[in-house]
Amino acid sequence: MLHIRAKLHNPLLQGNRLLFLLLLLFAGCQPKPGSDEGKNAITRKKMVAILVDVHLMESRAEGLGIHKDSLKAEYKQAYADIFKKHQVKEQDFKTTFKWYEANPAKLDLLYQDVVAELSSMEANAKAAKPKEPK
Repeated sequence: MLHIRAKLHNPLLQGNRLLFLLLLLFAGCQPKPGSDEGKNAITRKKMVAILVDVHLMESRAEGLGIHKDSLKAEYKQAYADIFKKHQVKEQDFKTTFKWYEANPAKLDLLYQDVVAELSSMEANAKAAKPKEPK
């Protein structure tokens, strides 16, 4: 028993324990994959704005009876225009969106903001529309 205690009180081992505890502390401070600290290239606010524009563009195309597959080039250009408008790269958008897909609760919150913004736009458009005489 004395032999084990002597090893536990060895200054070299105590220094290693301190180093080990410091490493654990620093490892615990690193962002966890899928956490809010994910290294997204695009902020949530900007993602909402981009997704609003994407849904408006797709809605316009559907309203015209245009099927997405039949106009791949036009859709590609429309997406490029949206990314340019918001000053983001397509790859950054895809990476950030994949992060949200891997975090369904965050994706749900993101889309709640998108739907709220689209609903607000719709309400404003209806309010601004002149009423027809009866």
